[in-house]
Amino acid sequence: MRSIKYSLIISALLCFILAIVAFVLWKGDKSEENLVLDEYIIDVGKDSITKIDISNETEDYAIDWLNGNVKVASIDDSLLLPEYTEILRDKLSRLKGEKIENVKYGDETSKKYGFSDNSPKAIIKYSSGAIETLTIGAYEAISDSYYINIDKNDLIYLVDKKSIARLLMPSSEYVNYIVTYPERTSAIADLKYIKLKGEAFKQETTIENINGNEKYKKLAQSFGAVTHVITNPFIVEANLTELTNLTDSLFGMISEEVILYNATDKELKNYHFDKPFIEIEYKYDSSISPDEVNETIKIAKMNDGYYALVSGRDVIYKIADLAFINTSLEKLESKWFLTPVLLDIEEVKVIYGDNTFDFDVSTDKEEKYKVFLEEKEIKKEEFSKYYNLLVSVTREDEMQMVKGNEDFGEKQISIVYSYNDKSKKDDVIDIYEGQGRMMTLVMNNKVYANVRKTFVENVKEATEALIKGNIFSIYWK
Repeated sequence: MRSIKYSLIISALLCFILAIVAFVLWKGDKSEENLVLDEYIIDVGKDSITKIDISNETEDYAIDWLNGNVKVASIDDSLLLPEYTEILRDKLSRLKGEKIENVKYGDETSKKYGFSDNSPKAIIKYSSGAIETLTIGAYEAISDSYYINIDKNDLIYLVDKKSIARLLMPSSEYVNYIVTYPERTSAIADLKYIKLKGEAFKQETTIENINGNEKYKKLAQSFGAVTHVITNPFIVEANLTELTNLTDSLFGMISEEVILYNATDKELKNYHFDKPFIEIEYKYDSSISPDEVNETIKIAKMNDGYYALVSGRDVIYKIADLAFINTSLEKLESKWFLTPVLLDIEEVKVIYGDNTFDFDVSTDKEEKYKVFLEEKEIKKEEFSKYYNLLVSVTREDEMQMVKGNEDFGEKQISIVYSYNDKSKKDDVIDIYEGQGRMMTLVMNNKVYANVRKTFVENVKEATEALIKGNIFSIYWK
């Protein structure tokens, strides 16, 4: 037992001694280069740098500060992120490094530091007329640094990667990476309209904000207290949850990468923007800009992901798979058909078989109402419950446009809503026999979708019970 204990102690001591020896050898190896403390390689006022000509593996371009403005390559001023150029100028104006002694730039031993005729370079021009060329050598992983030389001497320095990283980047890194700006308030509240088309949409879809829109003021009554309605390819209430997901992901979109700027028609076609996966046009009152925003975004789908192109910019952005890319007409449609507010209604007709039930709704100036069936007053509380049943019908699949040549079979029930506003047309729901547990609902002879047979059965039972003053259920699902 004691021998095992001594063996463990001796092993630990040997490991400790080996660690010390390794450290000493490492220090000795580093001492051959005699690294000194940080010193300023360049130490000037930031504004004294007036131009930088950059040549790296990706391209040759210039950053030019003229009369207080900055120009990067051929990037349009509206696309430029000047903050990035100022970061570069800040770093270069007070550039620190560690001088490596016993090595001269250009001699045989300097090759191991990664310098060659093709090394990245930056020609820095100053307001005084002076010019310096900064040459970048190899990357040193342990210190996360690069070796550099400045042509005013034959010295080699080790500088922090962050100080010169932008000299190694393409000019596209200076393009604003924001595709669309976020809104300070709810984007959906400020949205006036949005149009969607492209490969992902079988039919062009338009959604409009009906608040303050006289054109759709009467239309809004069909759907009660709504803000947005699908107006193309047919008129139905918009699914506010899906629309919110769409706008929240569309506005405030940040690109993963700027692929190209000043893209040519050929380059745009190479990314399939001539046949976009989705094309979105929208107009909204911006909360961060005094101007109304009206622009179009095209989304192209490639094997490696999605790309965006905004009208007025020839910039190709790489973007993530966001919520708005996965929307569809079916998702944007409300599950409900007609949901008018009872106080807007003058008459409700329920027709099935040989029966026509004509419920007259009388509303006074104080928005109090009474309901009569053939001059017999119906209890308001019971009719309110019954009315909630009528408007509760929901679709089970995607809505389709009525073409006029469909054979829906025998009609099972009709519900007709007439309004206090005489200029508004009646809204009509017709439900036809279907297959199995499904029936076909046709709204205003414009759109149709499958609904559950249990809804029709429940309405018929509830109608009979309401007339007789009996208890009925409104739960049919």
